[in-house]
Order: sequence, then C-alpha cells, then structure tokens
Amino acid sequence: MTGEAYDDDVKLEASLKTYDELLAENQTLRTKVKHAIRLSLALLLIAIFSVGAVIAIIINFISLDSRNCDRN
Repeated sequence: MTGEAYDDDVKLEASLKTYDELLAENQTLRTKVKHAIRLSLALLLIAIFSVGAVIAIIINFISLDSRNCDRN
C-alpha cells in the first residue's frame, strides 16, 4: 500500500467517524427538540386550563354577587 493510498484511507475513515458522530449528535438534538416541544405543549395546555379556571371563578363570583343583589 502506498503512502498516498494509506492517507486516503485514513482520511476516509476519519470522515466516516465524523459522519457517524454527526449522525449521533443529530439524533440527540432531534430527541431534545421533541422533548422540548412536548414540554411546551404541556405547559401551554396547563396555561389554557388555568386561564379557563380563573375565568370560571370570576364568572362564579359575578353570578353570586348578582344573586345577592337580587335578594336585597
């Protein structure tokens, strides 16, 4: 094997390792992004329900207040 062919093989092996590392890193990043999206959606859902609960409480207080006004 000539020195030049050996250098080409070493470069090819190094680039393949780099590709595999990049592929693994890409998979890791995809997993992190999926988890971040799921967490964001869960927090958004919690926020929507919280706002709905606050609105329901306000409506309940208003209706209770209007009932008290009708009695007086």
